[in-house]
Amino acid sequence: MKYKVGLLALAGMLLTASTGFAAIQYYTLQNEKGETVYEEKNAQDFPERPQVTEEEYKRVHISNKVWTDEIGPGEAAAIYVVPHNPDQKIDIRANPLDVNNLADLRSMIKDPSVTIPDELTGSYTFETGSIQMFMQNDITPLTEEERTTIAKQLHEEAVASGKDYATMPVPLADTFWRVTSTYKKGDLGVDLRVVNLGPDGTLTTYWNDETQVTKKKLNINQVEVIQTNWLSSNSVSLDWVAELPDGTRHAYTLATLDQQVTEDELIQIAEAYIRK
Repeated sequence: MKYKVGLLALAGMLLTASTGFAAIQYYTLQNEKGETVYEEKNAQDFPERPQVTEEEYKRVHISNKVWTDEIGPGEAAAIYVVPHNPDQKIDIRANPLDVNNLADLRSMIKDPSVTIPDELTGSYTFETGSIQMFMQNDITPLTEEERTTIAKQLHEEAVASGKDYATMPVPLADTFWRVTSTYKKGDLGVDLRVVNLGPDGTLTTYWNDETQVTKKKLNINQVEVIQTNWLSSNSVSLDWVAELPDGTRHAYTLATLDQQVTEDELIQIAEAYIRK
């Protein structure tokens, strides 16, 4: 389904590059039906992309600058660049919104299955969060005809304004895509991240085989969890997937933000947070 494919493409950008020596042990997570919901792969298996021309590189460079400079927090927009754009392409981009009030963050999530607690085990209290909503075209993709119409309109607007680009607001859906909440205890920090994979969605991450990490699979409260220890920074992350009765899946990550937060402490946090 298109909704799922779009999510896979986004998840595939979680490419890790580093230097090291030992090959990585890759793991998968499955649901109760035996379906794969999370998988790790070698970066060499990343889907091949068309070679980028110099013209396209220049167009994307301008588009990304417009994204950074013109699109505000919590906003989404279609971006059209006039130069280096013979095929009249548009890019649709969105930004997360920082939310420092926990009640506001919870109200924006609008999903009672996602718990963003006041405090994590070990006296880590909520400090700040961010949320990014799905764009409406993530759920109902634009047709080629619609994209062509938008490109033509934005081209005319850019020419009329004398600028190299034009933008158009894009509606956001009423469904969260990604939520991050940061918890602090003094100078120590832990991140809780949730990605909405949608109905029957899967998450694939790609790794450079030389990345300095060790991995193992745990069972916490009867839930499969992948533990990753980052050797260069002495940090730890835990990844798992929760599936709702309607088939919607949420990918969770608990990660240390400070090397003084131990592996055992992070696992204790997960034991108190994870529900079967």
